[in-house]
Amino acid sequence: LRIRRPPRSTPLYSSAASDVYKRQVHGDPEIRVWDLNPNEDEFILMGSDGLFDKFSSQEAVSFVRHELKQMPYMEQDSHKVARLISQEALLKRNVKDNVTAMIIQLNRGVKNDQQQPHLIY
Repeated sequence: LRIRRPPRSTPLYSSAASDVYKRQVHGDPEIRVWDLNPNEDEFILMGSDGLFDKFSSQEAVSFVRHELKQMPYMEQDSHKVARLISQEALLKRNVKDNVTAMIIQLNRGVKNDQQQPHLIY
């Protein structure tokens, strides 16, 4: 979703400004619907168009999974990884748009092949 704000000289409460505001809202979201499987699905990544200007969907998921695997199982910090992918887009891939990323973990962590999950009985 891309939103451009009206010029600062135009008050937001005027009807002319809201008409301009409404005409400048553009969106071409990528939407998929599926049933979640808690045994297989690890996280949901939501991001603004600025993030996906430089990352394909698969690149972004691979980046997040790689960064989470670097952390101990059940101690993975999705907030930190969201900051890392945003910084990667802004600082290393030179995105000129705003970048927002949110990661919602669906289980206790992404399992690293070398890590065994801690079982709690």
